[in-house]
Parts: sequence; C-alpha cells; structure tokens
Amino acid sequence: MKKNHQISKFQRNPSLFKSKILPSARLITKTIIVAMLIFAASRQSLSLANSSKTYPISVEGQTLQVEIANSHETRKIGLMGRTSIPADGGMLFVFPEDQHVSMWMKNTLVDLTAVFIDARGSVVNIEHMRRKTLTSHRSGKPVRFVLEISSDSLLANDIAVGSSVDGLSRIPPALD
Repeated sequence: MKKNHQISKFQRNPSLFKSKILPSARLITKTIIVAMLIFAASRQSLSLANSSKTYPISVEGQTLQVEIANSHETRKIGLMGRTSIPADGGMLFVFPEDQHVSMWMKNTLVDLTAVFIDARGSVVNIEHMRRKTLTSHRSGKPVRFVLEISSDSLLANDIAVGSSVDGLSRIPPALD
C-alpha cells in the first residue's frame, strides 16, 4: 500500500511562504487594528458629543447655557470642530484647583472670547482669540474656570474684569 505524501509548495520552498503569505497576513492584521482604533475613536467621540448637557450661568445679567468640560479629555477637545456657537451658549472649562491656565485655538473654527474666572466667580482677565491659531492665551492669575463664548456675542463686548459670574456652585466639579 502506497502512502500519499503530498508536499505543499510552501514546504518545498519556505521562502515562498515568507514572501507571499506573511505580507498578506500582516496587512490583514494591520487593517483589523486600524479598524478597531477607528471604532474606538468614534465611540469616544460619540460619548463626548452625548455628554453635552448644558447648565445655566449668569454674567452681566445675561443667562448662558454652557456645556461643561471638566475632565482632561473634554478640556483638551473643548470647542474644536464647531462651526458655530449659540449667542446664549458656550463652554465652561472646570479645573480641579486654582491654577494658571493657557488656552489656544487649534482646530477651532470660530473666533472665541476666553473669560478667565477665579473660584469666587470673579472675572480676572479676558482674551479675544482668533480661530485656527496656536497663540497661547494665559490667565493673568490662577483661575478655577474658563468660559469660552463666541466673540460675536453681545456678552463678549459687555463683560469686564471684575464682573461676577453666578451659578458656578451648580456646575459639576472637575473630574481630574
């Protein structure tokens, strides 16, 4: 009885396996990893977008509905990619303790005004920031909050150093 011993072309020539099969396997693996990363990033983006609950604060008699950026990740993203900011809206950046803070406009598509606010709710300085710039805008003193609003809003022109911001006690604290 004769045994059938077939030898594959890859067994006869191992370098053929290395040159034909391995590159395809590596490409498939890389494609799967990239797809997983894109999926994870989209999930993160969705969770940030869904966390855009607003809170009321008052400045100079005007009530604003502000989104909260109170984690490292939400503060890092801020208002990037937004094409407009409502006249009665904005984003309040919440920090865990009083500190000097710098803001910039990387990937931000609208001009913003940054209002630097101390823990008591007093405005310590105001910076008007141009879209898509990397200029650093720094608080004049340690602050607990930064309010970003559209530079086109009426409030951006009415607010002044020393103005009081009300409603900060109802804002969720910094997470990190």
